[in-house]
This record gives sequence, structure tokens and C-alpha cells, in this order.
Amino acid sequence: MAFPRPRLLLTLLATTALHTVALSPILAARAQTPPAAGDAIAPTQLPPVNVRAERIPAAERPFVTPAPVSSVTPEQIEQTGNDPKRLLEMTPGVAVNNIASQPGVQVNIRGMEGFGRVNTMIDGVRQTFRVAGHEGGSFAYIDPLFLSGVEIERGAITTAGGMGALAGSVNFRTLTADDIIRPGNSAGGRATVMAGDNGYNISGGVVGAARAGNGVSVLAGVSGLNQSRYDNGHGDTVENTQQNMRNGLLKLGFEPSPEHRLTLSGRVYTNTFSSNYYDQRMQVNTLAAAYDYNPGSQWVDLHANLSYNQARMNWYDRNNGSGWGTSSGRLLTDTAYGFDISNTSRFALGPLDVRWDYGAQYAQNEVSTRSGGVNPDGTLKIGGVFSQTTFTRGIVDVIAGLRYDHYQLDGEGYAAPTNAPVPVTGTFQADREEGRASPKFTLSVRPAEWLQLYTSYGWTFRPPTTAETLYSGVHAGATSSFYPNPYLRAERGQGVEVGFNILTQDVLRQGDSLRLKAGLFRTEVEDFINLVSVQDSRRSTKNFYQNVAGTSTLSGVEVEGGYDIGVAYANLSFTHTDIEYANAAAQNFLPDTMFGIDIGARLFDRSVTVGTRVRAYGSTQGRSSPTAAPTGSYTLIDLYGSWAVNDRMRVFANATNLADIAYTQALSETTDSGRGRTIIGGLTVSF
Repeated sequence: MAFPRPRLLLTLLATTALHTVALSPILAARAQTPPAAGDAIAPTQLPPVNVRAERIPAAERPFVTPAPVSSVTPEQIEQTGNDPKRLLEMTPGVAVNNIASQPGVQVNIRGMEGFGRVNTMIDGVRQTFRVAGHEGGSFAYIDPLFLSGVEIERGAITTAGGMGALAGSVNFRTLTADDIIRPGNSAGGRATVMAGDNGYNISGGVVGAARAGNGVSVLAGVSGLNQSRYDNGHGDTVENTQQNMRNGLLKLGFEPSPEHRLTLSGRVYTNTFSSNYYDQRMQVNTLAAAYDYNPGSQWVDLHANLSYNQARMNWYDRNNGSGWGTSSGRLLTDTAYGFDISNTSRFALGPLDVRWDYGAQYAQNEVSTRSGGVNPDGTLKIGGVFSQTTFTRGIVDVIAGLRYDHYQLDGEGYAAPTNAPVPVTGTFQADREEGRASPKFTLSVRPAEWLQLYTSYGWTFRPPTTAETLYSGVHAGATSSFYPNPYLRAERGQGVEVGFNILTQDVLRQGDSLRLKAGLFRTEVEDFINLVSVQDSRRSTKNFYQNVAGTSTLSGVEVEGGYDIGVAYANLSFTHTDIEYANAAAQNFLPDTMFGIDIGARLFDRSVTVGTRVRAYGSTQGRSSPTAAPTGSYTLIDLYGSWAVNDRMRVFANATNLADIAYTQALSETTDSGRGRTIIGGLTVSF
């Protein structure tokens, strides 16, 4: 069945029509008042549009944004030892699935993760790879040495990042030429090498960039990591924690004039590791093109993106062909295409300053397998249009957002006969489509220059994936079977946010700064999709995904902030969540409480930075999967430091789990899988 593009077009036209209706009284009034004969037509005077959030540094932008957003800076990336699973540890409401044997990152926001519930992106390119298994999930594969920052948004999103997302989005941004080339230079480079103990053998990377004139720039980088098995706090080796990673990054920029900018990029990620009882090789190839057009007009600030992303996972018998691995030779390939176009218009509407963000997008991922086991073949297509308008008058902002998403899922297969109450048996075909409008409304008030209060209510929509819909086959050893469900409905959520932002300076002494963001949230999810089990007359277990009855409720409080006096600083993050999944659904849970505090000092004319980070995790509220053990609370203490020897050389080090305690990581499948005390040191040279 063809994808229903006319319906998407009709929705976009309807959205545009709503704004036309709003503008028509003013336009009509002007049209009915022609200038007197001989009079000159005076140009329309537009008041300045409020772009406060766009003028401040990226690290401070979350604290003037009336939404639950956060960011991770390059300095914070270095302080985590460039560990991809630690990048978000100081972000409230967010956790990472800590499967010790899996180098991929699966992000959990407010208790929701996997199957696209969190739209995880790299430079805006959706990461859609999903694999079934005891240590499976929905993973993104990244190299922190190539990152310039991370942007996180929790809850409903009515701009490009919200398509098909139930809980929020995360975008990992890679380096650009501007990150590498120093001001006033035409070329530059950066080389980093790191080494450590407890299995962290060596890693490093080199990135170079140059501007060739006529608006042409190039960036290229290579990196690698070699890690062997590490020990936990008891001194016991945690099996299958080795990996051997290689990466490459290439970007070409063309800026023939200030109005036009075109960026072509390519990324290759490869890694070999052992997970789910097999040696595995992962390769991700990404090609992307981004075009920006800004002619200096208040009406046009255009962005268009086109992407191709293919992820391939191979399974190998770790016993060197002994025959134990029945799935040796398995290949899972996820090929994804994406396109989006958006524009921002800024104008005045009577006494109101208006910013209007609108656009359309489309994404498709095709899954193909060889000896795929329970991993199915299939195609998911999703398209959407969106409009978000900010009306500002004085201290008040009203934001009205609306997006419409429509998906189509195709696949077919065969399910073995059974007398158990499963959704389908025999030959089946999945050909399902559904669309939904998801609005969001936000009210923001700034009673003082340093204080912003906000509240919002929004809806979300997440289509089922091919992995959930077409999941079928026999478990290794024939202990149970898996059945497809071509009748799955999309998950739907709605929720309220109430919060405030504080961003100010000169609080206790001249030159200091205070940042604080706090919010309460409550989200209700209907038609939650969960893996359920039934038995046939022989008491053989049959598993399949199903929309569970009832409402899943997620609520809590999130706080982040910091105080900085230049020579010293303190940052904090706090999350408390109450999660009740419908029908006792077994899904990945956040710890009930997560707390982090980061205290540091800058010495010797700020050339030396030393700090400590304390991370405390409460007990989890349930099991992350049928094979996982519940985790108790634990607290980790880390140290970090760096020394800028000169403006081109930087030495840094960090020690994680300083007390060398044994613990089971939250959202982990392996007891006592937490890494024991590990010390890593490194050197970065800029040239």
C-alpha cells in the first residue's frame, strides 16, 4: 500500500491555513485602508523579536528554555573519561541501559526506552537499530572522541525531534571545523591519546580540519579503542566486557556566500565484542547532507537534511566453530533513510512578537536478516508535519505546537500452529497504518529577568516497530517460542509539566553565576506495548508483544543546576520518579532516585582543574527483563583533573569508583557488573 502522502500534505495545508486565519484580520484591515493620493507608502515597522535563548551560550540555553531540556558540554564529556554510557549521568530524568557486554547506548527517559520511545540521533540522523536477545535492545553506537556536545529533551516535542517519540529525544552532535580550527587560522588539528588500568588498555584519535578558501572546509578524523575484560569491586572479572573499536569521520563544507551553507558528512563505526553468547561485529555507515539558507530575511531561515544510515551486526561462534553457537553466521541489517525540511519565520502580529517554526519530515527503516532467528524482516515508514508558534508580549510567552505523524508497517511471515491464545498462526501479513495529531501548549512568564516560570501540556505518539510486530521464532534450545502480533496499535501519551528556570549573575559576589532548572511532570501512557507470555496445553511458553490494558503512569521531579565563582564551581542533578506500568508490565525501570553532585576548583590562573563527582542511585523499581536481577542502591565517588600545560597541550586524568565498591548497575542484566576502580589518563595536543 502506498504511503499516504496526500493526507500529510492536507495536514500541512490545514496548519498553514490556521495561521492564515489568524493573520487575515490584520492583513484585511491594511488592505482596506489604501494610502491617500500622493502619499508615500511607509514601510512596515516590526518590533524586535525576542531571541534571548538564541543569544546565550549553548551550555546556558536550557536555563532560559521553558521546557525540560538539558545539554552536555565538551568539558563534561572529558570528565567522564570519554565513556559513552556515562555521558548522560548528570542529566535529570535520564539513564542509560548498562548492559556490560554491549557497547551500544540505549537511552531511558523517565522510565521509557527502546523501540523508538526515545528518538536517539547522531547529528539529527535517527538511530533505528534494534536486536532481540537476552542482551538486546535499541542501540546507538557513538565515539565520544568525535562529540562536541549532547542535547536532551524530555516529554512531548512538536518540532523535528519529536516524530514518533513517546518520551523525548537525544541528539549526539559531532565535531565541526569550527571546533578544531582556532580563530584567525585556516587549519588546525587535535590529537588525543588515553590509557588506563582495569581493562582500559588504550584509546585515541586524530582530527584535522582546514578552510581552503571560497567557503570550502574539510574535517577528517580517525579513532580507536582497545579494551579487555574489567574487574568489579570484588576483584572478579566481568565476562564479555572486551571491545575493539575503530571509527572514521569526514565532513565537507561549502559556503559560497553568507546565505548558503551545504555540509556533506560521512561516518563509519566498527566494533567487535562479545554479547548474548556470541562474538559480534557491529558496523554503522552514515551519509548525510545538510543545507542551510538564511538570506537575512525575517521570513526565511531554512534547514534541510537528507540521510542514509546502515547498521550491520554479525554473529560468530565464540568457540571457534565447535558447533555450540547455533546462530553463528547470523546477520541483521537495518537500513534507514531520512529527510526533513524546516523553516523559521519571525514577525510581529499587532503587539505580539511571533516566532513560527514549521516543517515536514519522513523516515524509513528496512530490516533484513540472514538466519535471523526471532529477529524479523520488515519495513517501517513514518512521516510527519509540524508547526510550533511562539507568541511573545512583554514577560509572557505562549507556545502553541501541533504535529501530525503517520506510519505504515509492512512485513510477512509464518507462525507455527499452537493451541495457545496467540495473536496469529500460519502464514500472516502485517500491513498496518495509523496517524495521529499531537498538540502541545506552553505558557511561560518571566516575572524577573533572572526567573522564568512555565507549564505545558502535550501529547505523544509512538508507532510499533517491525521488531515488536513481526517478532517470531523458536528460542535456542526450544524452551519457548515467539509469535508475531500484526494487530499492535501505537502507544499514546499525554502529560503535564510545571517548572521554573533561574539564570543570573552577581548573586553572592561580583562575577559569579547561578543556574537552576526544576520541574514536576506526570505522564499517562495508553496502549503500552509489552512482551507477554501464555502457555499451550503442554505448558510450553509462547511469547509475543501486546498492547496491555490500562494506563501506565510516570511522575516525578527533576532538578539540575550549578553555581560558579570562576575559581570554583558546583553542579547538581536530582531525579525522583514514581512509575506504575499498566497491568504490571515488566519493562526497564529507572532507579527511584538518582542524585549527582560535581564540585571542582580552577587553580593557577585556571590552567588546572580538579574536581570530584558523587553519584548516588536508589534501588530500581523492578526488573529490566525476565533475566535481570533487581538492583539495590549504591553510591560512586569519582575524581578528575586536567592541566593546560600551554595553549596547545592538555593533560587530564580521572578515577572512577574510587572506593572500589561492588554494585549492580541500574538497568543491567548482570549482577555485580559495575566496573571496579579504574584510573585513566590522557593527553590532548592541538596544532
